[in-house]
Amino acid sequence: MDLPEDAKERIESEESVLKETYNSLLRQKKACLSKYRKENARSRELTAQLVGQRRSEEKVQLVSDEAISHKVRDMKGSELSTLEQLIERPYFARIKLKENTNGNIQEYSYKIGYAGNPDSRIIDWRKAPLSKLYYEYQEGEEYCEIIQGREREGTITLRNTIEAERADLRKLSCPIGTFSRTEKGWVVDTLETRQRSGKYLLPNILSLITKEQFQLITEEADTTVIIQGLAGSGKTTVALYRLAWLLHRENSDVSEGSTVVFVRNNALKAYISSALPALEVTSVPIENWREFAIKTVNKAYKAGGVEKNLSPSTTPSHIGFNRIRGSIGLIKAIDFYIADQSSRLVAFLEDSLKWNALPSGVRKLFDAGVQKSLPPIALLKEVLNGIQRGLSSKYLSPELKAELEQAELTLRDALKRLSLYYRDLIVITKNPDKLISEDNGKSLLDDDLIISYHNHLVKNEKNAAISPGDESILLYLAVSKCGGAITPSGESIKYSHIVIDEAQDYTPLEFKTALSMVRNADNLTIVGDRSQNLDLSAPFIGWAKLMDLLGISDENSRFVTLHVPHRSTAQIMALANRIVGREPPKEGRQGRNPVWIRRNSSTEALSDIIDWISRYTEKYPSALTAVICRDKKEAKDAYFMLKNHLGYTVRLCDEDNFTFDTGCVVTDVKSSKGLEFHGVLIWNPSARSYPPNNEARNALYTAITRAEHHLCIVTWERPSPLLPHLSH
Repeated sequence: MDLPEDAKERIESEESVLKETYNSLLRQKKACLSKYRKENARSRELTAQLVGQRRSEEKVQLVSDEAISHKVRDMKGSELSTLEQLIERPYFARIKLKENTNGNIQEYSYKIGYAGNPDSRIIDWRKAPLSKLYYEYQEGEEYCEIIQGREREGTITLRNTIEAERADLRKLSCPIGTFSRTEKGWVVDTLETRQRSGKYLLPNILSLITKEQFQLITEEADTTVIIQGLAGSGKTTVALYRLAWLLHRENSDVSEGSTVVFVRNNALKAYISSALPALEVTSVPIENWREFAIKTVNKAYKAGGVEKNLSPSTTPSHIGFNRIRGSIGLIKAIDFYIADQSSRLVAFLEDSLKWNALPSGVRKLFDAGVQKSLPPIALLKEVLNGIQRGLSSKYLSPELKAELEQAELTLRDALKRLSLYYRDLIVITKNPDKLISEDNGKSLLDDDLIISYHNHLVKNEKNAAISPGDESILLYLAVSKCGGAITPSGESIKYSHIVIDEAQDYTPLEFKTALSMVRNADNLTIVGDRSQNLDLSAPFIGWAKLMDLLGISDENSRFVTLHVPHRSTAQIMALANRIVGREPPKEGRQGRNPVWIRRNSSTEALSDIIDWISRYTEKYPSALTAVICRDKKEAKDAYFMLKNHLGYTVRLCDEDNFTFDTGCVVTDVKSSKGLEFHGVLIWNPSARSYPPNNEARNALYTAITRAEHHLCIVTWERPSPLLPHLSH
C-alpha cells in the first residue's frame, strides 16, 4: 500500500533528523572518551606523585590537584555513560514550536529522550517544564506555560512519536497515522505493538502515556499518588516512572538510598529489578514484603540485644486467623499497648536513673524525647547514646564513670525487655475482649478464634517460627516502637519515598506499617486493582477507607483510575471484564479473539496443548509464553506432563524461582501476578478449580490478563461457570 505524500515527507524528515542526531552523539562520544582517558591518566599520575612526595607543602597542592582531577574524570565518565545510553536510543519523540515573542516569530525544535543532551537538543523526559509540552498538547494546539521562569506561548507545529534503535527509525506516529518499517519498506501500522526496554521487562510507555498519566508521574514530591487500574493499564509502570522522575536531582530530595519498592512475590521483584536500570534507577531496593518484614524484625531483635532469629513457618495456619491479622481492632490494641508501654518507660526512667549524678545533657536528651513523644525504643536509644557519649570522654572521674556504666546497664536491660516483640503480641492477644471491643464487630472476631490464635503464637514463638501474616504484625510492633525501619546497624530510619505495588493484597496493619517507615503519608505511591485480590479471607478495605486510615487528605493526594488497558488486546480484556462484571473497554489495541479448546479427556487436551505450545514457540521464537495453572501443585503436574513431550522448551517457575528467558513457563496464578506474557494458555479452568465465588473470579481474571497478544483456554473437565461462551 502506497503511503500518502505527506507521510513520506514526514518519515524522510525524521530519518534525516535521527541520523544527524546519531552522528552528533557519536562525535561527542569520541571527544568525551579522549578527554576521559587523558584525565584518567593525569589523575593516576598525580596519585603516583602524591605517594612519592615527602615535602608537606608540595603534598597540599598535589592533594588538591588530585581531587580536582578525579572529579573531572568521574564527570567525564558519567557523561560518557549517558552518551552511550543515548546512542542506543537517541530519543522517542520530537516536537516543533512556533512562538511569537514581541512580534518576532521564533521556531524551536526539541527531542524528548531518556537522558538530556544540549548539543543535540535532546531534553530529559524528567525535566517537566519542556517535556510537558509533548505530553499535554497535540499537534496544532496552542499552549501557554511558565518554562524556566518565563511565560511562553505558541503553537505545537509538529509532534512525532518514534521508535528507533541507534540511527535506525523503526516506527513513526503522528496525526497523519502510524507507520512501521518492514522488509518491504514503510507501511501503515494497523496493529499497535508495545515497545520494551529489554526482553520481557517493563514496556517503554513514555512515548505513549496520556496527559493524565504524565501529570501523575510528575506530581509534586509531597503528594500521595494512588492509582487504581485495570490489569495491564500501566499502573505499576507509571508508579516506577514516577519514582524515576522523583529521583532526578532537579525534581525532589528523594534519593535512591532512602527509597524502597514493596511487592508481594519474588517473581515480580525480579521483573522490576531487571527493568529499573533502563530508567537510570540502579540502587533502589525492591523488597518482597514478607521477606523484608522477617529480615527487619530479626534486625530489631539483634539491635535490642535479644538472641532470636525467626524463620518462616512451613505449617499453614488457620485461615480464620487472617480476620485477626486484617482487623482494625488489632491495630488499635497494639497502638494502645505501645502507648501504655511508653508511659511506663518514662516513669521507670524517672525513678531508676540517678539524674543528679549524671551529666545534665543526658537529662536534656530525655526531656526533649518525652516532649517530642518519641516511641519507647527510640527514646531509650536517645538517652543511651547520650550515656555512651559521656563514657567516651577522657576526663571522667571514677564516680561519674561508675554512674554512667550503671545507667548504661539499666538502659540496656530495659531495651532488651522492650525488644521482645513476639512476647508483646502474645500479651496483646491474651485479652480477646480488648481486640473485639476495639474492632467494633467489623472483622467478625470472637473469643474462641482469638484464644486459638494466641495459642498458635505461643507455639511459634517457642519454635522461633513465623506464619505468613504474623511477620507483618511483628514488623508493625518493631517499627512503631523504634520509630522507623531498622538498618543493619540497628539504627532507625524514615524512607523518603515508598512505592507499594499490588495494594489490594495488603492488610490495614501493613499499610500502617508502611506509614510508620516513611517521612509522612505524602511520600507514598500506592497502586493496585481490587479485582486481583486472590485472598478474600483478608479482603482489601477499599480506597476511601485506606485514605482515611492513613490520614491522607484530598488536598495532598491524587487518586486516579486508569481505564485503558495497554497490556492485553481489547478482545482479551473484553473477556476478562465480563468475568468480573465490568463493561468491555472502550479503548485498546485490536487483536485476535481468545480461543477455547474443549476436549472430553486430559489425553486429548494434552495433545492440543503440546501442539499449541510447539506452534507458538516456533512462530514467536523470541517471545515468552506461559501456561497458567490454578495453583502450584497443578503447575507441577502440568510441567511434568509437558516436559516429557517438549523437553527444555518448557520450564517450571513459581514466585520464588522465576526466569524471563524466552520459551514457555509453566506457573500458577499467584506467581504470575504483576507479570505479562506474549501468549498465555490457561490450563483446564474447571468448575472445580474456579467455582462461582469472588476469589475464583479474581483468580481467573488475573490469569487471563497476563496475556498480551494471544489467549488460549483448554478444558477437559466441566468448565468453570465463570467462563462465557467463546468460539471453540
